[in-house]
This record gives sequence, C-alpha cells and structure tokens, in this order.
Amino acid sequence: MAFAATLVSMLAAAGTLPPTQDVKGLTDPPNLKRYTGSVLLYRNDVAYDEVKFPTSTPVDADNQPSAPRNLARAGQRTTLQYLTPAGRSPLEVLRNYQQDLKAAGFDTAWECAGDACGVNSVNMFNYGLGKLLMPSNYANQVGDNTPAACATGAFVKDVRYAVLDNKTTGASIALMTWIPGDVSV
Repeated sequence: MAFAATLVSMLAAAGTLPPTQDVKGLTDPPNLKRYTGSVLLYRNDVAYDEVKFPTSTPVDADNQPSAPRNLARAGQRTTLQYLTPAGRSPLEVLRNYQQDLKAAGFDTAWECAGDACGVNSVNMFNYGLGKLLMPSNYANQVGDNTPAACATGAFVKDVRYAVLDNKTTGASIALMTWIPGDVSV
C-alpha cells in the first residue's frame, strides 16, 4: 500500500528572490504530476511507514496535536514540498491537484480551510496539522536557512488541506497549500 503527503507552499512577496530550480538532487515521484511552474524544495522517502492523515480539525492537548478522526495508512511514504508560481492561490493549487488525482481514481475524504485546519499561523510545522503531517525529522533535514524552511515561514495565510483516498489501490494523498508569512527563518 503506497501513500504520499504532498505539501505545497505559495510565494509571498519577499525581499529575496525565490528559487527558480529544484533543489539539487530532488526529483518528482513517478506517478504524481507537479503543479505547472512549481519548484521542488524538499523530498523525504521512507520504504515503509505508518501515517495517520487527519480527517478532522486537529486539537491540541498538552502541546501535542491529535486529530479525533484520521485515515490510517501503512506503506511507502513520500513527503514533498513545492513552491508554486507567484499569483496562484492556495485554493487554485489544491483544486488542480484534486482534479488531476480524481482522474487517477482518488476521491476527497476530507477537506478544510483556515481555522478548521487547526494550524497555528505563527509556526505551522510545530503545531496542529503541520506537525501531524511532516516527518519528525523535517526541521533537522531542512535546517534554518534553506528554501524549504523559508517557504514555510511564520504567520502563514490561507491554509488549505485535503486528504484524497483511492479505494482501489489503497493509496492516500494529503495535500496542504498555504501562503508563507512575512517572517521566516
């Protein structure tokens, strides 16, 4: 059973230019089409892992996020982070992926936007949905001064999230899109 978590970040106006090419050594997985014009910033593959994709608004108990409902999967895991072209909304990017993946047999199992996603906008990968989706070693892998870390940033806006499930293949994909904030590492 294979599954992937795909994270897509949007470009906010910034004082430095965003990367225009994939981070050296990173490639797309063979069966996932990237959003046109996107740049691959991060990839993490594990041959066999267990993931619980949140299918309800995450809650915080003692600084540990959890989702009352989730879609549990075990198998190959690939986590990706792309930077999409300027001027694209998180909703546009999310709908594009949903449309492409629907043609491949995936149906949306759950979707949220904004506060319903349970994301702390100050530091999205240390709280709520971000912490539940990212590999535990994400921060150590990307470091403090990389395109992936900067595209995450703080004070994120317009977070969108969807879990897509293919009942025929058993594969599931989580998509999260957002506009990075004006403060980043």
